[in-house]
Amino acid sequence: MEQTQAFLEYLYANDFNQFYMEISELEPTFDAKGKVLQIQKEHPLQLAEINQFALLSELYLNNYQFIKHYFPKWLEEIDYHTFKRNIQNKILKEFRRFVSKDGEVSLDRHPRLAPLFQKQLQLEGKIRDKLNHLIHHEKFHQKTQFNTLDILNDRYVIPIKSDSFNKNMGQIVARSESGNTLFVEPSEVSQLNYQRLEIVIEIQAILSKIEHELTISLQGFINEFIKISNNVFWVDELVTRAKFANKFQLTRPQLRTQKGFKLNNSFHPLIANPVKNDITLTQDEGGLVISGPNTGGKTATLKTLTLMQLFMHYGLFIPCDHGEIYPYQKIFYFGNDNQDLTQGLSSFSAEVKNYTDLLEDLGESNLILIDEIFNSTSSEEASALAVAMFKKIHTLSNAHIVVSSHHQTLKTILHQDKSYASAHVGFNMEDNRPTYKLHYGSPGSSHALRIFNSMTHQNDLFANVYENALHFLDNQVIHYEKLLESLAQKEHRLEKLISENDEINKQLKNQKNSMEGVIKLKVQDRVERAEKKIKKLIDKAEGIIQSAKSGDISKFKQINKHQHEISRELNNLSPKDEKPQKDYSNLSDPKELKIGDNYFCLKLNKTVTLKRIEKNKKDALVEAGPLSIKVPCSSLKLANQLDIKNTKSDTPQVFISKSRKAKLEYDCRGMRLDEFQNLIESLSSLRYFQESSLLFLLSYLAHLYLSRILICTFHGLFF
Repeated sequence: MEQTQAFLEYLYANDFNQFYMEISELEPTFDAKGKVLQIQKEHPLQLAEINQFALLSELYLNNYQFIKHYFPKWLEEIDYHTFKRNIQNKILKEFRRFVSKDGEVSLDRHPRLAPLFQKQLQLEGKIRDKLNHLIHHEKFHQKTQFNTLDILNDRYVIPIKSDSFNKNMGQIVARSESGNTLFVEPSEVSQLNYQRLEIVIEIQAILSKIEHELTISLQGFINEFIKISNNVFWVDELVTRAKFANKFQLTRPQLRTQKGFKLNNSFHPLIANPVKNDITLTQDEGGLVISGPNTGGKTATLKTLTLMQLFMHYGLFIPCDHGEIYPYQKIFYFGNDNQDLTQGLSSFSAEVKNYTDLLEDLGESNLILIDEIFNSTSSEEASALAVAMFKKIHTLSNAHIVVSSHHQTLKTILHQDKSYASAHVGFNMEDNRPTYKLHYGSPGSSHALRIFNSMTHQNDLFANVYENALHFLDNQVIHYEKLLESLAQKEHRLEKLISENDEINKQLKNQKNSMEGVIKLKVQDRVERAEKKIKKLIDKAEGIIQSAKSGDISKFKQINKHQHEISRELNNLSPKDEKPQKDYSNLSDPKELKIGDNYFCLKLNKTVTLKRIEKNKKDALVEAGPLSIKVPCSSLKLANQLDIKNTKSDTPQVFISKSRKAKLEYDCRGMRLDEFQNLIESLSSLRYFQESSLLFLLSYLAHLYLSRILICTFHGLFF
């Protein structure tokens, strides 16, 4: 199985595909070992058989580098360079001169055959010319069955109507099956036909001699041919295994050391679009009983388990998504009706004989699969016999038994027996069809009456059959089956609900991923646009700084504007903390607003006193501490002191402080440098400037003071 796993990876390599294509050119029925024995006995091979050995040799020579990489063991078995030199000189050069890889023989390309072949062509040309002339001669005119030439028994002939033949036309070589056509060799071409036949015989003799010579030459390469053919057919087998696993989506099984199996999403590989099932059987359990409706998948499950074991024993992968499987020594499957009238065996007798043979042939570990056990006898007796036989099997050997059954007693006994696992195939009560899903933990109803009724209720010939069947059934049986049907219906609804929930969750997850992608794209676009704006503003600010350094401060007032723009862009990009909305459901609307009463104002989030109601009846003037504020009337609610007490106000605190006024223009003419610097520092201490970068610019003005600046104007630089 490890080799099969490795070949699954090789399947997608180009050099491997080329290698396998050449393997495919070999004849599928080519028996290399049998032909090697023929070579050893010097029995001449035919050209087609020699061509197979030539293809084997060329396959090895052409793919040496590939074999060196993937199959280094070959290189140890064969001396590549010696084999290449000898096989090409002794066989391939001469053979490929007149035989192509597809086995077509070109006689005109062989030195000993070419002259004879040319003579044959010339004679055949003369013969065709004469016959074409004779067909239109009065001797054969309107007497031919059709105006074509044939070659029968290595002779050119003309098809003549049997009722138009006379002995002067020539010799009859053959007749058609109907007798209406005679194939006649005209006397005019008899001699040419004889000469041609002599050449054909001579060519065949030379070909036989060439085949014998090549067969003798092949004797020197018998060991290499055996090794190459063994390896090629080994690769072909492994490739077939890998392709089979790839085609049917099989997986490599994990072998267990204890009996039992655990199969996830198992399926029958020959069923199109199969419903996959989990199948589990532990070491401590004696077996598994599967019940449920006909055509529900019981037989398919048993056959799937059988195939799993056969595939595993032959080194194949198994049909499931994941499989843990124990290699039982012997596998027994009982399914079809084996009645044999020639031996006087009824269906029941034939089944009993099978179980007799089973008990005599048990191994150390056994997997026994029985489809519809004892289905040809009464239900009660069948159930009793089945349970007794299972106990006998367990006393004789280490075995697992998987059985399908409709017998009510057997389903009940094995369900109550904790050493057996109980399962059933599902049934959709809505459309009266099986679901093919395997459910563990309980037996299932056969639904035979329900299925019968759904198939026959529209046919008048079956009127009252369903009702009469219910009448004859024992009430206990009816209640039992209805209980199983009800359980199956609930399981089906639950399974459907789970499936729908899974689909909804999947859709929600897809929508979430989609929205996250959209949001990400929008954020990225917003960031890119903001970065462009900020970069543009920074470039302008740097230009202003450069201008200031050169003495031009006329654009200083634009820095504040640019700074606000940058701050706004950064603020837009910053995440906003959304404050949770408070719940005011406990507050009620007043029936009438009264001047002087206290109300809770939603707008201010605090208790206020109503001073007056405006003329528009929509707004009111309220008093909140020392402040009087106009608010909407709809924001006033009846104040519940307990609720208000427990409500914390989130109203922001506002502090107002006065600062001394500052002039916008200072006359610095006549000041000393230290006086000018003190003025600048006093202004900065008043927090008139927003950023330290602007203070730097103001300090820089001091250095320009003595040279150019006489009056400093600070428009736009103050709060």
